[in-house]
Amino acid sequence: MVSPINANCEAFFNYTDDGQILATDNSKKQLAAETTIDKLGLNIDKLKDLRAKAVEPILEIINTITEGERQDLILGFSETDSKGYYEEFCAAIIYLLKN
Repeated sequence: MVSPINANCEAFFNYTDDGQILATDNSKKQLAAETTIDKLGLNIDKLKDLRAKAVEPILEIINTITEGERQDLILGFSETDSKGYYEEFCAAIIYLLKN
């Protein structure tokens, strides 16, 4: 299993624009990612739908923004708000901005 407190836990996963979470292609991390996705039910329809809705606004602008704007968005989604919370599904959003 992948621990969410692992500083680099996002490296175990890939995301699609329709809200799916997938195991990384990295063979050393793949089994842990697949196990986590399966055991935690990370690809149930409700979560896929919520993830897809979270990334939709980014997908609408991703081809129209500059590289600087892209980097600003990545930085913004990488930081917590004033209460110490991350934006919902920020890992998926950052993944799509980077890839």
